[in-house]
This record gives sequence, structure tokens and C-alpha cells, in this order.
Amino acid sequence: MKRPAIPDVLAECLEELGFLDARLLAMTFSPDVPERRLPEHVRRGDGWRDCLAQQPEDTLRIAEEWLEEKRPPWLHGAAAWAWLTYARPDSVALAVRVQDVAAEQVPDWRQALRGRPVDPAWASEAARAERPTVFRHLLLDALGWNGALTAKLLEQAAADPEPLVRWCVARHAPAYAGAAAALCRDLCDDADAGVSRQARYSLCLLDPAAGVSRARRAADALDVWLLGHFGNDACVAPLEGAAAALPEAAPAALADLGTRAACAALVRMGEPGVPALATMLGDRPATVEAWDAAARGAAAVLQGKPRPWADDAQEEPMLFRWRASLAPGGSALRRVIPPGVVSGEPGVMEPGS
Repeated sequence: MKRPAIPDVLAECLEELGFLDARLLAMTFSPDVPERRLPEHVRRGDGWRDCLAQQPEDTLRIAEEWLEEKRPPWLHGAAAWAWLTYARPDSVALAVRVQDVAAEQVPDWRQALRGRPVDPAWASEAARAERPTVFRHLLLDALGWNGALTAKLLEQAAADPEPLVRWCVARHAPAYAGAAAALCRDLCDDADAGVSRQARYSLCLLDPAAGVSRARRAADALDVWLLGHFGNDACVAPLEGAAAALPEAAPAALADLGTRAACAALVRMGEPGVPALATMLGDRPATVEAWDAAARGAAAVLQGKPRPWADDAQEEPMLFRWRASLAPGGSALRRVIPPGVVSGEPGVMEPGS
């Protein structure tokens, strides 16, 4: 005999699933957690999903209630995942469900859709201009995340009048070759700030030289962040020059760059450079000589440790692996974006970014 559901237990499982997804994203950028620690958290998530699967009707009911309420992003994302899993909606049902969702909830749905198997109907539905914009956006994002965007769909979406649709091209262009790079360069000057910022980040992944060249104007905090992650010593001067206008972002970018020349620039800054030097050198003195001691022959230093990782590869923190993935031909980690970087809201860790 099937036991009746205990709603509080199902709700707790759904909450834990949302919190776990948030934790996994945070761990991707941890300077302390190695990759070998991630599977235990993934297994925990599998356990929560197994629990919810025991009572699919009741799980669906709870998910639908949550979707009608204002919930923290990751919990709303877990509810969206549960609804997709147990409602098994067709394209029409999905379009109806998402067409009027609040703007702040769109990333939650992105997160949920990215993990679904690609539906063959998504491409044709996403191309139909008469479909709801949010619906098309979500399908294009899911297709892009799973490497299923065609060249024709990319080109069509890049020319779409809706920023949400163009954003998908800006976000996923690095996963595609050929014309995607040209589309991304054009979108860097998009009239919509969100599309433009995303395209500038993606251009650095697609064509680091072109992306860094554009970012050297150091017009805003995103530019200097890009120089710190994708640049070289030729970027030290523009970063040092940007410190007056961007007194927090520019020193932080020099620390991200992590080279001896970047360290020297921070030392020249005096007091404003001290926090960034502490990030770069750890507990060592804020001097170029301390950088030399920390580097031990490496080209750059991050979080007080040589970069690339010089010790046991099994203990390499996720932050180092993510940084390495930014190079051309890097691992799939390169498609994960740090919270707040592109949105311009530091510290905001929303799903589906």
C-alpha cells in the first residue's frame, strides 16, 4: 500500500534541492574546495530528487503553489524544475505558464530548462515571432546551453527586436564557431545594456584579443574585470589609470591579473592598493619581493598561490580550474559566469546566469 505524502517533508526536499544548487554554483568559484568534493553534493541532490519522485502528484501541487508565490530565486528555480519534471508540459502549456512571469523569475526558469532533455520542437517554436518573448527566450537559452542552436537560429535571434531574444545569442555565442563571433562583436554595441554587457564577456571567450582590445577603454567595472581575467601585462597601465574612477574594481582587477607588473602597480597605489595586494599575496608583505617569493617561477599569483596550480592536482581548488577554463579550448567550466559580474550587481548569486 502506498503511504500518503507528508507535505512538509516534500517541501523540505524541494527547499534542500534549491539550496544545494546554489551551493554548487558557489563552490565552482571557491578558492578552497577541490573538484573531488563536488560529487558528494551531487549525490545528495539525487537523494532529494528520489524523495520527490515517490509522490509526484503532491510534489507537483507544491511546486505549482510555490510558482504562484514570491520565493527566493533558487527555491523558485527548484519549483520550476519540479513542475517541468512532473507536469511534463508540451510547448503550449510551457508558453502559457511562463508568458507572464516576472522579470526577476526568468533566470529561475532558465536554470530549470537547461537541465531538461532538448525537445526537437524547441527550435521551431523559438523561431516563431508570434510566440511569447519569455517563452522564446527560455527555449533559445536551453538550446544554447545544450549546444543545439543552429547557425540560422543564431542569426535570426541576433536580429530580433526583443532584447531577451538577442541576449541568448550574446550568452551562448562562445559555444559556436564561425559566424557566432561576428554576431557577438555586433552585439557588444547593442542598444540594450544587458545584451551589450553579456556580449562583451562572451567576446573575450570567443576572441580574447578582440575582447581585451575593446575592454582596454576601461569604461566601467565590467571592462576592468575582463582585463583582470583575460588580459596581460599590457593591461596594467589602463587598469592603473582606471583606479581613480573605479577605486575598488581596478585594484581588484590588477589582483586578478596577478602578474609581477600588476603587483608593482598596486604597490605604487599605496593605501588604495592594499586590499587587493592582500587578496593577491595572502599574508605576505605588500611588496614586489613578496610576489617573487609567492610566485616560485610562476607567471602569476592568485589568492597567495602560484597560478597555474603548482601542487597536487587532486587538491586544485575549483576557482583555479575555472580560471584555467577561460583560455581558448578550456573545459566546460568556462560557460559558468561568476555571480554579479555581467549583471553589474556584485554578490548577487542568481540561477541561470
